[in-house]
Amino acid sequence: MVSKREPTNTSVYWPRSYEIAIILIISSIFGALSYVPFVTAVLFYPAGSLVSASGYLSRSAMGDLLQIVYGLFLLEVGYIVGNKVAFRQDCSWILASAYLGSFAGYVVGLPGLETTSISGGIFLLETNPLNAGHLQSALFNSATLMGILVAGIAPSSEFQRLADAPTPQAGGGHATTMRLAVVFSTCGAVALLGYLLPSVFTALFEGLVGAGAASAGALYTLETNSVVLANPLLLFLALYALGGRVNAFRDERRVLVSLLGGVLVGALVGNPVGSYATVYVSTGSAALPNYLTNTASLATYLASVAVVCVNSALLGFAALCFSSVRKEPDALSGATAPLARI
Repeated sequence: MVSKREPTNTSVYWPRSYEIAIILIISSIFGALSYVPFVTAVLFYPAGSLVSASGYLSRSAMGDLLQIVYGLFLLEVGYIVGNKVAFRQDCSWILASAYLGSFAGYVVGLPGLETTSISGGIFLLETNPLNAGHLQSALFNSATLMGILVAGIAPSSEFQRLADAPTPQAGGGHATTMRLAVVFSTCGAVALLGYLLPSVFTALFEGLVGAGAASAGALYTLETNSVVLANPLLLFLALYALGGRVNAFRDERRVLVSLLGGVLVGALVGNPVGSYATVYVSTGSAALPNYLTNTASLATYLASVAVVCVNSALLGFAALCFSSVRKEPDALSGATAPLARI
């Protein structure tokens, strides 16, 4: 039998069953309450402060900013919980629990921001939790909450493990500038692709089946939700592939800067370019939107970019952490992580 070195102080960690239960509870609560930032902006943010008309743009911007605060609160909760969680040993269980809990929260909580519209500042909510659109929204949106929660748990757990080690741990080498540049470029490219995919799919389906069929049914649903193929799906997979070469735990600040910077560039460019492409595919002519025409347009543009940056960067950081402990368990500490734990 091959011997395995157990963590130095195993009593500091919860049993795996406790970990799973607590992460499921936390993620399901945050999933169920994920509507709070948007409804709060609609109900309580005064109309007219940033826009002279209906208040939609100002409230949309405030909803995005409140969503960032909500996500950072979840990140802090994950960091607090993380020092009792053996992320290195149980990373797959933790990731799965965070996703399933978020999904359950979206489904059984207040149904329906996937069909939300604003008419006179009032949210119109889907009332059927088994609605196909609602389930699809839960399926896709759960990855964001999963990424934020795991982005808090992973470094906290690793820092606790290293602090409990009997001797100082080397923690592996720093990521090279080239590798960080690859992370930056990957995030920027995926963020840009996310804004362009809806118009690409629309043009493709209209060419194959005609405009009428492409604007209804399953094809239209795929077009409008195709952004999730890039973010979170492709973003997570691409950064998972890079995780074995980037020490997310040792270089967390530089890695986060690379993640945020890449997504920021991609979103700043992708937002107006995506709007241009969407209009062009629909009408045959378009012009780049001018967000400097009034404060409301600029606020909405910057807030939407900000929320994409924060959510995508934290999801990417979670992917890098997960990949690091899965692909190179010895690279960060020189110790062999247990493969199984009760």
